[in-house]
Amino acid sequence: MALLQALDKQEFQPKQADLFQFLQTADLLYSDDSVLKEFISVFSSTELINLMQSVTKLKLNKKIDLFASIYQDTDFLLPHDDQLSGRKIAFMLYLNDLDEKDGGALAFYGSKNKTADRIVKRIIPRAGTLVFFEVSALSFHTVEEMLTDTQRITLSGWFYG
Repeated sequence: MALLQALDKQEFQPKQADLFQFLQTADLLYSDDSVLKEFISVFSSTELINLMQSVTKLKLNKKIDLFASIYQDTDFLLPHDDQLSGRKIAFMLYLNDLDEKDGGALAFYGSKNKTADRIVKRIIPRAGTLVFFEVSALSFHTVEEMLTDTQRITLSGWFYG
């Protein structure tokens, strides 16, 4: 897959704090790689922005953020909501397949009193799957801990409005 080959050329830095542990690239909007530039062109195109607006009923502009992440054995991202000024839609494009035994599922939480309460949906990464959701005070989600030495490779970012 061309995107995986393009990411092989990118530098991944360890990101670690109380809420997370994984590897991540710098902002890919500034990459010189032609494959990544083409991907960015598609994701910030008027056609895709219009489609996302139609599906979500949210007003978007052409601004996006884009980075790649790799989760390896014991990496995780605890429950959070992605809220930051202007973010409207979060997205993830999975670039490889995982099995349930590998961990690394994207889990969405229901909320009670604006607090993450219980997992209501779990998505096991499959190559080529695009997941997107509205960023809100109730959009709690997590990347479950990786349980094997398999990698979870993802292009992620946000659409802004």
